[in-house]
Amino acid sequence: MRFSFNSLTFSILFAFFLVPAGLTSCRFKFPSVNEGQEFKRSGVFTDRVPAWVNQNRDEDPQLEVSLGALPQKAGSSATLRQSRANVPTGGLAVQNELAEKLKERKEEFNRASQAEAVKTVDEGSPLGRIGSLCPGLESQVSDALTTTDAPARIRQYENLTRRCPDSADLWLWLGKDYQSVNRLAEASRCFERVLLIDSSNEVAQALLSVVQEKLNEDSAGQ
Repeated sequence: MRFSFNSLTFSILFAFFLVPAGLTSCRFKFPSVNEGQEFKRSGVFTDRVPAWVNQNRDEDPQLEVSLGALPQKAGSSATLRQSRANVPTGGLAVQNELAEKLKERKEEFNRASQAEAVKTVDEGSPLGRIGSLCPGLESQVSDALTTTDAPARIRQYENLTRRCPDSADLWLWLGKDYQSVNRLAEASRCFERVLLIDSSNEVAQALLSVVQEKLNEDSAGQ
């Protein structure tokens, strides 16, 4: 009975290499050149002689890879060379560039969202009133309103009141922040400025009363 090259070769390779090496490892050991020559002399290859039989694998370490066989060790020089070849040049730089562009796009989107939100604000709201008095400050006002750090927010309001001094809302917000950090004299001046602009502002009237009372108590205690 005459077996084909594939079935007979596989049977012999399995008997000579996989069984002695132990099936627990499940790792194929590629035949050496001498073993391949022995198979050739024994007439194992009935159709044609594979290329690896007539080629010295030591001279071409990529031969196993090209034939579909894995190197005996994952850390072999052939594997390392192939791994390095698959790494794109400047890959890390490209990733950093993409991350930076993504960050810029996100910031642009946030600014555009804030600007759009300001545009849709009711004209009777604080943002609407500030936008009517001082067009172009809407985005900076929105930034100040969303700032959680009190000292940083105070600096933003101070800048905004210089640029839009007729806004009662900005002076009121600045006065409240001054009061929250116990800068009572400055808070009092802010509430007084609100009442100069809008004498009927009940919030400013109440806060000014509280602040002046506290200032009087402090003066009496000294």
